[in-house]
Amino acid sequence: MPEQQTTHIGDVTGPVHAGRGDIIIQQAAPPAPPEPEPPAFRVLTIVARPLDQSALPEIGDAWSLADKLAQVQAPIELAFARPPTVETLRRRLAEDWDVVHFDGHGVWAWTCPACRAFISKEEGQPDPTACPRCGTALTEPATGYLAFEREDGLLDLLPATEMAALLCPPGKKPGAPPRARLAILTACQSAMGDPSLADVLLAAGVPAVLAMRESVTVGAVVALLPPFYAYLGAGRTPRQALDAALPALRPLGASPFSSTPFTELPVLLGPGADTPLCQPGCRARTRVERQPLVGVPAPSTSGAFHGDFEPPEEPTGPPGGRKGYLVRLAQALGRGEKLIVLTGVGGIGKSALAAAAARRMAWRYPGGLFWVDGRDYLETRMRLENLLSIFGHVCGEEFGKLPVARQRELALDYLRRIQAPALLIVDNGDV
Repeated sequence: MPEQQTTHIGDVTGPVHAGRGDIIIQQAAPPAPPEPEPPAFRVLTIVARPLDQSALPEIGDAWSLADKLAQVQAPIELAFARPPTVETLRRRLAEDWDVVHFDGHGVWAWTCPACRAFISKEEGQPDPTACPRCGTALTEPATGYLAFEREDGLLDLLPATEMAALLCPPGKKPGAPPRARLAILTACQSAMGDPSLADVLLAAGVPAVLAMRESVTVGAVVALLPPFYAYLGAGRTPRQALDAALPALRPLGASPFSSTPFTELPVLLGPGADTPLCQPGCRARTRVERQPLVGVPAPSTSGAFHGDFEPPEEPTGPPGGRKGYLVRLAQALGRGEKLIVLTGVGGIGKSALAAAAARRMAWRYPGGLFWVDGRDYLETRMRLENLLSIFGHVCGEEFGKLPVARQRELALDYLRRIQAPALLIVDNGDV
């Protein structure tokens, strides 16, 4: 038997048989692609704008904040509690989060023990001693609340003590970590008062709380948090990250609600402020949990949504005002109505109302929410390829280059495979 030799040429090897003219070459298997690096830490954000609260008039702020935060360049995973209800928070806290961020309205108030009236604490005013409605004495101290929403967008107040219990469940095993190592409260005056909303969370065991001494604008929040998260992802402690991120607030000047410079509003409290959330050197890319919106215009293109909420005249009657119509639309979708028509003369804001409803209710339609503009189809005489164009968002960039028959096949296949509710909105449907 001739002796077998092994020849190495670059990255290929093969046995060479002496005395024969054939050479067998075996290609080495390519190395497996590296696993993506996990995020440095995970953030759950709750952006609440109850429609019946005049203190939060611009509901577009919620979308602006979510869009800006989704552009954060940091090795983090960012998710949003949608809808921003207490039950959504309770369910999502079963997952592992390092940071829980609440952006909305905070208030200290009393609840009358007799008539159950809600009496807000007014800054700079003496505390009331009796209920202004029925005169019953108010003997208990005020309670701190955070303004969450119901599924239809109306107010649902969560006591700060219950928020604290959700983040640090009572009766947990000794040494068990809290559900969040850092809580961020960009809520009105969340660091004011004795105790403050932040103090309530700290007393329950939340290691660190970033809160605000006064009311804060969305512009300040989106200026501060991206660099703050970036420094946290680089291995800095929360205190170091805040100090490094504060210069981002200087161009904003002073708060429009007071003469206080924006750089003096954030305050970081708690022993966990000096403990980093991760080690330095993480090279993970930002992961953002996004809504299944297909073709839904941004508020800047569909028209900004402005308006008031008018309470119903009867206890069971419908609310009024622009925000009241949005509540009624959310309630109709919540009942499972199959067809809803918005009518009225041109220019009154039907498109803005529909776009606002789409963004607020997208959580109910995991199969996708598709926006179609009827004017486009009138101009193109309703050609099939124009109707199918919206599916390019879910079928890939090359979808529009395919023959119309193939586009139709892919679109129908996508619709057949949807295992969850989907919603189609036809704007300018009267054309």
